[in-house]
This record gives sequence, structure tokens and C-alpha cells, in this order.
Amino acid sequence: MYVTAFDAASNESGASNTVNVTTQSAGDTQAPTVPAGLASSNVTSSSFDVSWSASSDNVGVTGYNVYLNGSLDGSTASTSYSFSGLSASTTYTVTVSAYDAASNTSAQSSGLNVTTSGGGTGSTVVSGTSFWKQDG
Repeated sequence: MYVTAFDAASNESGASNTVNVTTQSAGDTQAPTVPAGLASSNVTSSSFDVSWSASSDNVGVTGYNVYLNGSLDGSTASTSYSFSGLSASTTYTVTVSAYDAASNTSAQSSGLNVTTSGGGTGSTVVSGTSFWKQDG
């Protein structure tokens, strides 16, 4: 690259010394692979755990975004995540995406449907008398 100058009468100066310029590479632009092998465990009436196989990346996976029914629930650096405070006898859909240090994010995994178990104990009132029922 070189530079020349012009005056008001359009006279051009001689060229400056030539300088070689090298641009920097664009950096890491490759997203991690999509997480796979989602599995649930420890399912109760109000919680469950989900695990999956590690994703791979050309530089390295930094973490995972975990979605519950399509909304981001949280992030983790591990290949497992725990949900709590859920409703009994309800089906939830979990998906996971992986990301790297350059903020490249994979597509979301296939959905895993997990149904929480029924509620625990409760009472039923009939004619002013209370009866306790234990759900198994």
C-alpha cells in the first residue's frame, strides 16, 4: 500500500514508500456440535435431572444453555442440569445448545419430554371430616 497527495489544482505527488499490510484472521467462527443423548433421571413430583453427551468444538466448548419448554432456564459448564420447583404430573420439554468462548452457539438439541410424577400426600374433606390419602 502507498499514499499520494493531491492539491487544489489536481497535481499529484509522488508515491510514498510501499507498506505491506496483513489483516488479522476472523478468529473462531465454528459453532460446537449439537448436544445429543439427552436422558432424564431422579424424576420426582417437583424436580428432575437431565444429562447429555459432551459436544465438540474446534477450539473448545465453554458451556451449555438449557431450555425448558422453549425458554432459557439456565447455563452450565457440565453435561448435566437439575430442574426444581416444577408442577406434579406435568410434561416438560428440555433442549440444550452448546457454546464456545467466541460466543458461537450450536443449534438446540432434539427435545426430551419428561413427565414429573404425581403429587405426594393430600387431604380430602367429606361432610366436615378429614381423610388423609397417601399417593404412591
